[in-house]
Amino acid sequence: MIYSLSDAKIQTVPNTVVPDGVATNAAETSEKAPIKDSGPVDNLKFDYVVNNDGLIITMQEPRQAIDKTIITFKVKNVRDLNGNPILSPITWTAYIDQNQLKWSDRELNLSKNVYAPLQFQSILINSGGSSQHYTIGNLPGWLKAEPATGTIAPKGQQKITFTVNEGLNVGSYEELVFMRNDNNESEALKINLKVNGKQPDWTVNPADYAYSMNVYGKIRVNNIFSVNKEDILAVFMNGKCIGVAQNTYHAANDFWYTFLTVYSDTIKLSNLEFRIWQASSGKTFLAVPTVPVVFENNSVAGSPSNPVIFDGKEMLLQDITLQQNWNWISLNLLNPAFNNIGGTLANGSWTGGDLVKNELLGFSQYSSASGWVGYLSAFNNVNMFMLKTAKAQTLSITGTAVDVKTTAIPLKGSRWNYISYLPQVNITVKEALSGYAANDEDVIKSQTGFSMFSTQNGWIGNLTFLEPGKGYMLYRKAAGDVTFNYPSLNGSLTNTIPRGVNPNQLQNPVEGNFSYASNMTVLAVIGSDFDFKRGDSVLAFVGGELRGKSKPVINPEINQPSFFFNIAGETNQPVYFMIERAGELIARSTAQLPYQADAKMGTLKKPIELHFTKEVSGITVYPNPFKNSLTLNVAINSDSRTASQKVQVSVYDISGRTLLQKPAETVVNNNFRMSWNGKTSGGQECSKGTYFIHVIVDGVPRIYKVIKQ
Repeated sequence: MIYSLSDAKIQTVPNTVVPDGVATNAAETSEKAPIKDSGPVDNLKFDYVVNNDGLIITMQEPRQAIDKTIITFKVKNVRDLNGNPILSPITWTAYIDQNQLKWSDRELNLSKNVYAPLQFQSILINSGGSSQHYTIGNLPGWLKAEPATGTIAPKGQQKITFTVNEGLNVGSYEELVFMRNDNNESEALKINLKVNGKQPDWTVNPADYAYSMNVYGKIRVNNIFSVNKEDILAVFMNGKCIGVAQNTYHAANDFWYTFLTVYSDTIKLSNLEFRIWQASSGKTFLAVPTVPVVFENNSVAGSPSNPVIFDGKEMLLQDITLQQNWNWISLNLLNPAFNNIGGTLANGSWTGGDLVKNELLGFSQYSSASGWVGYLSAFNNVNMFMLKTAKAQTLSITGTAVDVKTTAIPLKGSRWNYISYLPQVNITVKEALSGYAANDEDVIKSQTGFSMFSTQNGWIGNLTFLEPGKGYMLYRKAAGDVTFNYPSLNGSLTNTIPRGVNPNQLQNPVEGNFSYASNMTVLAVIGSDFDFKRGDSVLAFVGGELRGKSKPVINPEINQPSFFFNIAGETNQPVYFMIERAGELIARSTAQLPYQADAKMGTLKKPIELHFTKEVSGITVYPNPFKNSLTLNVAINSDSRTASQKVQVSVYDISGRTLLQKPAETVVNNNFRMSWNGKTSGGQECSKGTYFIHVIVDGVPRIYKVIKQ
């Protein structure tokens, strides 16, 4: 008998045609659980020896064939000491367990939050007198075991460490992991794992509102009423949460309710939006009430006997991480609010002067008095938009997924194109752009990385993955205009990266990448006259400010390491490069490059060659590590280009946040000295940890890592 999708349906009425079940996220594997069918009773091969009053039975079946089975033994024609045969056979049973190796646990019950790391252990114990080899199998794709094979000495044990993939989806998992010995005998370890979704930050402060009403509600998702106390029902107005409640069991009625209080500053309010968060899946659903719910002060919607049922309609939530200053963003959801700039950005926290723009569509600027005002009136799903914000924040957008199969991305020839990214997951550049017929020297770039196309080797660079929420620019070298579609698949299993994990590990983002809306790309190599060492990085500076950082990427076109820079800035600013080694800048480029927005300098076959001269620092920072204060001494060379030089000192924490910035000072006696008391410019004591002293001498920066104890 074979199970098929036609079995995955309920046929209650014979004459009604019910479609076969549909397999989703199915996967085939050659792994087989060592489960034996109870099957028919077989006669087994055996041998025996009788020794006076003892009977020794030796089984002659393969060990794995009878391991973990119950054998029934039957003895007949046995005579007593007087030679009298027994009238009835003697029968007994025995459970056969010959494996010397055992797990220290029969079952493990575990839980973790989505994207949180989890490791756990169990011990293999050898209870026998001989060495035993083992192999661990039947591991699901999200679980790794280390060591997965090995040998355990007599009476010894081996600790097995299991690691769960951080990106494992929300849900409950039950798995059996098997250990097999050389005789193919197995021992099962049952693993029960619950992955909890990240609960949304839906909060409301009742003290902020003058009026309220109540709702007796019931949560229903996919026609199934919720019986989970962690499920949440919330109500929103213009994107702002004005009421939230969790599912509650009412023992008297044997019923699950959601007692929701809705708050408002007006006596009446319509156009309420309800949402459900389902804890078991970690998904957010648009909640549609079975009867209209309109806010009226002191009113009650629903009752214990007739509650308002909220049906969950799956919706998607796109969280876009915004850095302070400029961000390239795109929207991969559909929402009528996109027709209005203010409606789309309603969930954000904006300051006067914040700006959103697109090269072709115009711009809109925010003011506290008028909101978003300008020529840019709407967002769309095919373009990238540049958004400037005075504060770092997360912008939340809701809607339904864009159909990538029917949404084409337009590209104009011989120019840069502002393009969106529509898939819901991270995908490699190669897979994401598989629908685009690229040409040699086509370029795709983000704010922090780029890749260039080669007919022979494909996309090469430090931009390896495209990410939801981010916008990109694609330079099409060919003259003709075309369109392309993103793939509808999520990419290969090995190449998809879960949200919350940085997929572009070859990039080195710096704060300067986000200081300006535009950038230029530089593809460079280091001249053979400089000894570039493993672990070194190359930094790009404009006016003493760090604007880009790169580490080597193998360039198969020339078969040597190359450096891919995204350098933000303004027109007519010189760019120079420095070598960073162990947190210190040791060399400076002998030449400068002119900055030009969206310029492309260097190709895969002909990169820019950078030459460097070693820096003589003349700077000491002591003591390091320090407890209460440190001293910075700058000895300026007497043969400097000018009689006086300017020195500026700043202190940053490891996140790049400026803690202290001294105004530039003119030094005329070839020596500069200052002390830092380990406090911020506001007088707050800095905690123990790592900090960076940034010293600029006449526009030339140097960075020193210090440790506060």
